[in-house]
Amino acid sequence: PRNYQEWIHWASNPYIVIALALFVLSLILHAWVGVRDIVMDYIHSIVLRSVVLAAVILFLTAMFLWSLKILFSIEYYAA
Repeated sequence: PRNYQEWIHWASNPYIVIALALFVLSLILHAWVGVRDIVMDYIHSIVLRSVVLAAVILFLTAMFLWSLKILFSIEYYAA
């Protein structure tokens, strides 16, 4: 797409939205695996490790839900 209108029109296709949502999900899961491994390697206190991992889960879940909100609101802008 060359301009904003073409981009929105392309991104409002339901198949593209689903593909982008799956891409974001895979990106979030990849981030989770990497951060989890780092936290498990470097934080030895089980309580602190659990708190950090819970915070990471909450953050990544919020980012995924936010991205879904953005992706599924594209159709609104295409109208």
